[in-house]
Amino acid sequence: MELFIYIFVFFFLSCLKHQGKMRLTLRLCKGSILWRQKRQWEKKAQFRDVPVTLRQEVKRKIPDLVIHDPSVKPPLPKWQPPVDDIRFQTKRDEHRLYKEEEVYKMTSRTRFIEGLKQACILTKSQLFKGLPPGISSLVGKIEFPDQDLLVQRAIMHSKFWNPTKDRLQRRFDTTNLRWHFPREYGITRHQSGRILLGNLLHLCESVSGQVPSTIMERHLIPNPHLYTHYSYKGKMVVMDSLQDYMTASKTELPPFGDKALIEDSVNHEIPDMFPLLPTIDFEKSHLYEIKNSYGWVDKCSTHCPQTIFKVEAGFWPSEHRVSRDAMLCLGYAMVHAKHKYGNDVKILPEPVTIQCIDVNVDSVCFIYFQLNTLDLDNTDGVKNFLWCDADTKLYNVTMSKPWLGKEFEKTVYHSYESGPFQKMLATYIYGCPETKHV
Repeated sequence: MELFIYIFVFFFLSCLKHQGKMRLTLRLCKGSILWRQKRQWEKKAQFRDVPVTLRQEVKRKIPDLVIHDPSVKPPLPKWQPPVDDIRFQTKRDEHRLYKEEEVYKMTSRTRFIEGLKQACILTKSQLFKGLPPGISSLVGKIEFPDQDLLVQRAIMHSKFWNPTKDRLQRRFDTTNLRWHFPREYGITRHQSGRILLGNLLHLCESVSGQVPSTIMERHLIPNPHLYTHYSYKGKMVVMDSLQDYMTASKTELPPFGDKALIEDSVNHEIPDMFPLLPTIDFEKSHLYEIKNSYGWVDKCSTHCPQTIFKVEAGFWPSEHRVSRDAMLCLGYAMVHAKHKYGNDVKILPEPVTIQCIDVNVDSVCFIYFQLNTLDLDNTDGVKNFLWCDADTKLYNVTMSKPWLGKEFEKTVYHSYESGPFQKMLATYIYGCPETKHV
């Protein structure tokens, strides 16, 4: 009560001071009572649920009348899924692909703990660093006008010149973890890699004027699905992978190593991973098929696989990417060898060669595989060949660090390298008849 008197006196004196310019109304003195109403509702409000009853006259006339509450839903019958629909199968042994024998399964997301060493054991390969002699002799031999400028534009297209505005992962910097970067929108890593690979392939196709067989005899196949299997140490390994692109032709690629190198490979010793097994990173599965497929019709004009093109959008180290790609090259070479020489072939009469170009947002990895033997259960005899040129940077990036000053507020792309695209172009034209005169 005293507080109300003080407020009344305050407003009365204010009115006298302003000579009647302010009116002292009842609403002004009353104040807000909304909070009182809410508090009263929370404490004393009650909801009474009065049960529904029937009058005595109705009960006498209809004694069996039952009242149903409309707010209570009746129980529904239990739904039974159709038996022939594979999406609703709950038991694994009822799956159409289920088999009793357990196998090791490799996919595009399989990462090898030992990298190239493990891939060499699984493929029974002898490792060579760098490019094969046939590829290195073609580097820089064929060019087109404004080559470096067009490659830089392809990079800019994959990083900036695209209308995609997806929500990107929030950035952080290990040198200043307390700095809060704002949310960014732009091109995701996977989309950027696909754009870059498509642009580089388009630039490689532009040399068709100098090398016509790249267009006349080869075909670019999108998303070929590799599915094959082989035996390793008495256990079946199933390879199931989807690639981004692949070139195929009527003729095979020339072998990278000659017969003398193949004969010398008998003395090469395959490394060991003891006490670990090389198959430690494979999944164990009972769901698989027994088939050998490139991903397209076998007996067509483009029967021979040549070059795999793959985009890796993750943050995998280059050695993990190369080891995965070496297994994919083994898979395609194995399918082609089985179609050509039969499923029981061990030592191939002629080698089968496969190339792979793995593109990231800022680097390119090159893998060259030559299949000489399919006797992979032991480490004796002839070995396969594996050439690797990994982590070839297209450009370097200096990320923004705003806490260091205005000079470091923007991300800078610099140090463009022309070597990776020249290697890619040499890999693309390898095996064409026109390259014999280069």
